[in-house]
Amino acid sequence: VTTASTLWIAPPTAGASVPITNRYIINTSVAGCYLTAAGMWTDSSSREHKTAIKPFKLDRVPGLLEKVEVKSYRRKDDSDGGFERFGLIAEEAPDFLTDKGHRGIAPGYLGGFALAAIKFLQKENEGLKVRLGKLEETMAAA
Repeated sequence: VTTASTLWIAPPTAGASVPITNRYIINTSVAGCYLTAAGMWTDSSSREHKTAIKPFKLDRVPGLLEKVEVKSYRRKDDSDGGFERFGLIAEEAPDFLTDKGHRGIAPGYLGGFALAAIKFLQKENEGLKVRLGKLEETMAAA
């Protein structure tokens, strides 16, 4: 294999293949996801891979956030430096953040939820600024 070559790996799924090229270390022609030579994993996010697309109601965030329990832990394999980490335990995480078997959590799902939570907080913060401004006006007029 040279730097200009493409190596195709055939997974057990019929008709599926995974090319490895010098542009992408991993490029899934099936799902459209890829890993760049710089180590950046990118999930497919195109409309062509999604259905039932609709706006997310941000007022759902607090209820969903209640279902997410952040834990601290250390990895059994200390090749990451053995540092204390924090995050989710797949078996305990809500369905919307895990894979089917509750064995893993996709960073894209976690990132999407974090973005929704940030948008919710942004909206709530703007509302609080308006309320504070009115309260300050009332107090100044008194």
